Amino acid sequence: MITENAISAKNIEKSYKGFTLEIPELNIPKGFTTVIIGKNGSGKTTLLNILAALYLDYSGDVTYFDKLKMPDDNYEIKTSIGYQASQCYFASHWTKKDISKAMASSFDNFSKEKFDEICTEFELFALKKDKNNKAIGRINTFSDGMKMKAMLASVLARDTKLLILDEPASPLDPVMRDRLCGIIGDYIADGNGEHSVILSTHNIADTEAISDYAIIIDSGKILEQGWTTELSEKYLIVTGDLPDYEKVSKNAVYCEKSSVGFTALLLSENVNCLSGTDVSELPVTLSQLSVMLMKSAENRKGSENNEQKL
Repeated sequence: MITENAISAKNIEKSYKGFTLEIPELNIPKGFTTVIIGKNGSGKTTLLNILAALYLDYSGDVTYFDKLKMPDDNYEIKTSIGYQASQCYFASHWTKKDISKAMASSFDNFSKEKFDEICTEFELFALKKDKNNKAIGRINTFSDGMKMKAMLASVLARDTKLLILDEPASPLDPVMRDRLCGIIGDYIADGNGEHSVILSTHNIADTEAISDYAIIIDSGKILEQGWTTELSEKYLIVTGDLPDYEKVSKNAVYCEKSSVGFTALLLSENVNCLSGTDVSELPVTLSQLSVMLMKSAENRKGSENNEQKL
């Protein structure tokens, strides 16, 4: 599929002690929802902070909307992006009025009226009462899920081209997770091809239904990326009994054996290796693909470490 890019990145590298993010090439399609999948500590947040123009101490190039680059277009880029972090960035004593005032002074495209509407929809800032039965509504009285909803409300109240959401579903209850998927879908639809969303997750099932493009990351490196429909065609899962294990595992991207049989992830182009076996072929979900690719990466790292010890 050919499309414009909301973000294009090349030769991105950022290092910490004991960790390096290395991204040779990355394209975020415009007008779609891109999900970045990985374990805790895989580099998702570091990558998102670079894409959100929060981290500038990296090597490489990032282009926004096929024309804007840091630092020359700093204000236009940051105004066009709505960023929500995984941890609450509002002061603990802030109320709805404080958040609204701070956002309005920071962004010309923030709407106080829309923020109020979303807060009402999310049932925020009027749920707690003090001893005099007056609404408290301060951030330090909120649960983690309510803090996340407050951040989302402040981001959604802005007129943006791109949302970058870091683990938005993690602290939310099941009903709000489902609502979040609808909110993201509406944001994409309302943009008429101009709105894009990037979100990270390690709970893939939460957002699989709305994920158009996927980037699977592990230990600071991209394991796979592409349109979810194309990835589902690129790979397949097979299950079988132990007599066929050796033949299938030799050609598998990942193979897991139990006492009664095995499950393997294969590239569809290698389907001929199944000739003569008695296996069942199954379509692969994004969740299954991500888990198996990450397990395969773990196995490779384990083998490399053993070789180094020898």
